[in-house]
Amino acid sequence: MPLTASSQAPAGAALSRSRIGAAALVLVVLTLAAAPFLLADATLGVLSKALIAALFALAFNLLAGQAGMLSFGHAAYFAVGAFAAVHAMVAVDHGVLWLPTPFIPLAGALAGGARRRGVRLFRHHA
Repeated sequence: MPLTASSQAPAGAALSRSRIGAAALVLVVLTLAAAPFLLADATLGVLSKALIAALFALAFNLLAGQAGMLSFGHAAYFAVGAFAAVHAMVAVDHGVLWLPTPFIPLAGALAGGARRRGVRLFRHHA
């Protein structure tokens, strides 16, 4: 039987795959949300470091693997974000800033976004 356009997978198969993917995503998010209540502090520290390393690896793969360019310029954004997150943790510890601990990475994200905005304003390339 020759392959034609009608021999492709039915539209319902793609819909069921997207539902399975959405269900898997919800399961992962719920598991990560429950992790602080179920795991020891040391295990949470290792999990956090592993997720940070995975994020860095994904960014490097995007730059070097997918786009074919080799650049460590994105490391500056990680450094600025880490710097801001550490200072936010110190401010929370001293009572200067009230921010729940799970939202401290947002301080790093905001600092990275501000750095990116500043680079665009001054037309520097980083």
